[in-house]
Amino acid sequence: MNVRFNGDREMMMMVRHGLASAPPWSPIPTPYLRSIAGVDPQLIALARWRGKFPPPLPSNWFQGRTTWTFAADILNWAGDSRSFRQQLENYTEAHSLAIFHDPDQVASVIQLESLQVVSHPALPRWSTIGFASWLNEINRRASFA
Repeated sequence: MNVRFNGDREMMMMVRHGLASAPPWSPIPTPYLRSIAGVDPQLIALARWRGKFPPPLPSNWFQGRTTWTFAADILNWAGDSRSFRQQLENYTEAHSLAIFHDPDQVASVIQLESLQVVSHPALPRWSTIGFASWLNEINRRASFA
């Protein structure tokens, strides 16, 4: 999705810089965008409503009221033209992860890496179905399944 707010390139560059070290599969809480680029969560809610910001991950995946979005989707919005799979390949290559050598280990590698990488100050609190749904969505987007 390459839809954007009305041309605020500086803000998009701040978002891209702020998420540069985040794994593409990382769920990013909307309030975190305020801390890295001064983006008001209400502005994001309005932009989502207008179809100008990536949709959030399903709310039933999480406990609480915070909305979460894949880092890859936010990076695409901010001008990164690589697909989820390309972002995933670049990230795993840069961090020497063997994620593509054994597709049966994808879930384990992603779980371990997600716990080790601090891409934002708050980790999600998963619902009963949330974590498994998140892993399934990563597999689907990366075409592992």
